[in-house]
Amino acid sequence: MNKDKIVLSIAILLASIILGGFYYASQVNKQKSIERQQTIKIEEDKKADYFKKKIECEEYAEGIKKEISESMPFLSMEMFEMIFYSPKDDSCLYVTHRLTGGREYFVYNALTKNKITSFQFPEQWEDYKKFILEYSDGEIRL
Repeated sequence: MNKDKIVLSIAILLASIILGGFYYASQVNKQKSIERQQTIKIEEDKKADYFKKKIECEEYAEGIKKEISESMPFLSMEMFEMIFYSPKDDSCLYVTHRLTGGREYFVYNALTKNKITSFQFPEQWEDYKKFILEYSDGEIRL
């Protein structure tokens, strides 16, 4: 009889350990699933926010073009080239070029109107391409 109690106790203990293990594994799996869903949601939100910011940048383009054309065009010969959202700066950047003795491209922040940098052509063509590629997060390729 004593032997039966020990076997029964061991069987109950083993069954408890096995059930506990299954329960623990299911909880771990459930937690990983929740984390995957949260990661997917965060990525979707990032993409939607990125797209929204790109659209907002495009809305600046017409105003900038108008501003450039109304500034003294006969002195600087400045022309609008492009506008894009820069994740690196978390801002809209736009590019103009001037034909004054040579060719020079200028990069400005569309929100602050501050000049970020400029490039002489053809000497700095590779630097310009690298800058645009880096600041547009690979979206704009020249």
